[in-house]
Amino acid sequence: MIKFLRLSLVAMLMTVCGNLFAQTESITLTFPDYNGESVGSYTKAWTATVDGQVWTLDGFNNNNNGWAFVRCGRKNNDHTAILTSPATKFKADTYTVTVDKTSNLESVTFEILNGEDVITSKTITDFFAAGDVKLQFADGAVGYSYRLTINSTPATANGTTQISKVVISGTAAEEPGEEPVEETVAAPEFSVAGGTYNEPQTITLSCATEGADIYYTLDESEPTAESTLYSEPIVLEQTTTVKAVAIDAKGQASEVVSQKYVIYDIVKAQNIAFAKACDLNTVMELTLKNAVVLAVGNRYCVVKDATGALNLFSSNLDVAVGNRLNGVVKGTYTKYNGTPQIAAGADYSDITVTEGDEPEAALMDITEVAAEVNTLMLVKIENVVVEKDGNNWYAVSGENRIQIYDTFKTNYEFEEGMILESLTGIVIPYQKGNKGDVVYEMAPRSEADVVVDQIATGIRETIAQRQAGAIYTLDGRLVKGAPAKGIYIIGGKKTVVR
Repeated sequence: MIKFLRLSLVAMLMTVCGNLFAQTESITLTFPDYNGESVGSYTKAWTATVDGQVWTLDGFNNNNNGWAFVRCGRKNNDHTAILTSPATKFKADTYTVTVDKTSNLESVTFEILNGEDVITSKTITDFFAAGDVKLQFADGAVGYSYRLTINSTPATANGTTQISKVVISGTAAEEPGEEPVEETVAAPEFSVAGGTYNEPQTITLSCATEGADIYYTLDESEPTAESTLYSEPIVLEQTTTVKAVAIDAKGQASEVVSQKYVIYDIVKAQNIAFAKACDLNTVMELTLKNAVVLAVGNRYCVVKDATGALNLFSSNLDVAVGNRLNGVVKGTYTKYNGTPQIAAGADYSDITVTEGDEPEAALMDITEVAAEVNTLMLVKIENVVVEKDGNNWYAVSGENRIQIYDTFKTNYEFEEGMILESLTGIVIPYQKGNKGDVVYEMAPRSEADVVVDQIATGIRETIAQRQAGAIYTLDGRLVKGAPAKGIYIIGGKKTVVR
């Protein structure tokens, strides 16, 4: 279903005043058909480049380039997502967005921009629904860009709004059959579109008008022939608005164009404790010094240095438990349900991996495990009983207990009343929606982390051996092959083989 909304010059109610013979042009953004970033969260700002045109997205998730669409809207949180087009090289008059689904909308706004200046703004919340939402307008111009802002209320799941395509179309700057127009000076063009970046940007300015000089400012003032003459690329290391104008030999000036570059300062975190003390969503360079890998699996790579532990979420590192990591990780510090981590999409190219000894778990009483200081640490408890409460399993000692959760997908199996000689695992915090109290769980990394205590026979075996039906003689020797007739220990019980 296609929905139309007409926007006038003043009220943004749309008309298309096209010449039937006008030459049309368009730019299109589809997913994942672009040279953009792999994004796995709903909080990142990123860019998607199509045919040299740079679109800016903030608050949209593309499931690490796994979706043919993007989604926005967060579980349990208010959320704002912004999609900004590049400046068009034609006079746009139609903006079409393919909406696959949407819910929990607070407001949706469509804006026409000249650089950072808002030419027209219209709230289209009631009009924004599943289907092709087509916005038509008369106040587009060459060099204008177009911004769609989606504000969502908290939902029960992520990704409440899904977009699969955006098309901006209109008439070419010069239409066939038009009368010759007075020669004008082309506006300067920027090699990098304005947007949000986490590293310095180098900007090159150019002008299509031969012989025209470019003048620019970096202090928000309007550029004139008295401003700085452009002669070499501009290096920006902090948030800056660049305004530029081109002036030809006759003294004729182009329109003034501008781009704003928001550049995050990169925090230098010298160790894990420093990183965990930073605000959430801090962009940083984290130095790892002989950090040992404690656990790997299910998008986890838990590492520990001399100051603490965190998770390298969905890292591309080829590592195993016991490896040592050294070097600098470039990424964003965040938390997921209370778990401190470097978010997906970080740069690990500087990290070196070396062999190392198996990490040793810290032996502690069950009452000591559930503490913030032990978050993501490798611990061991001894002499506990396994009990089931609802669908959850717990390690119990007296009146104290801690949940056992299969975070690393080892698929081990417990039995009610099973006595464990020892239980080793990573202490995982769980904080629903990053709000409320934190619950701590123990996550064994493999079946070897769960050792069953066979009190009745004195035979010590892992859960894997027990589940495989290992057979022992009465004096504790493992029987290989089919046993002869006699009495044996199978599954912790004396059994007669006839």
